[in-house]
Amino acid sequence: MSVAAPLRTLANCMAFLQSQHHLLAIPNDPVLHPRHSGAELTTGGFRALGLPASYIDFCCANFVENVQVGHVGLSPFCKSGLVDGLIAHNAMLPAVIPSTERMVVGAYEGDPIMVKIASHRHGDGSVFYQDISSGFFPTEVKIAASFQEFVILATNLYACSLKGNAYDLDMFPHVIRTTAQDPDDQTITQWSRFLAMSIA
Repeated sequence: MSVAAPLRTLANCMAFLQSQHHLLAIPNDPVLHPRHSGAELTTGGFRALGLPASYIDFCCANFVENVQVGHVGLSPFCKSGLVDGLIAHNAMLPAVIPSTERMVVGAYEGDPIMVKIASHRHGDGSVFYQDISSGFFPTEVKIAASFQEFVILATNLYACSLKGNAYDLDMFPHVIRTTAQDPDDQTITQWSRFLAMSIA
């Protein structure tokens, strides 16, 4: 992949990830793909958790359970289904993520990736990251406007990290600006940090 030609669509991201599947440490690990007809998830369990519609729609249409995209996990560990995995994982985290307005739906190197939840209406679908591994617990950072955008950015991050050179690090903000919806400086800075950590 070249930073001059970022992966802008979900279909392109899935094709790229499938092409790189042989690089996985365990070849049988799951890869992001559309759910087969008849295997789509129902929305009831997700909506009961107050999850945003954009997250529900993405996960009902696409297989994310235990999928890794480079250093990014697209779900918590799921043993018996995505909804049960979300419930079990978040039940263990109140001391780490005290906000009742967030649900952890993934991770970057063990640090939580979260979406906004709401009791009376679904949130806007924004995706957030919080650094807890450093021990400083800085303020969470918005890293995508929707879960699909998050997945596309994570795939571009992985593609650039495979090249692992200074050109990619310097030019990655261009990739973010051309694949994300009006990213602010904080979002661009955080994704650039992800890349720096991924190729360190």
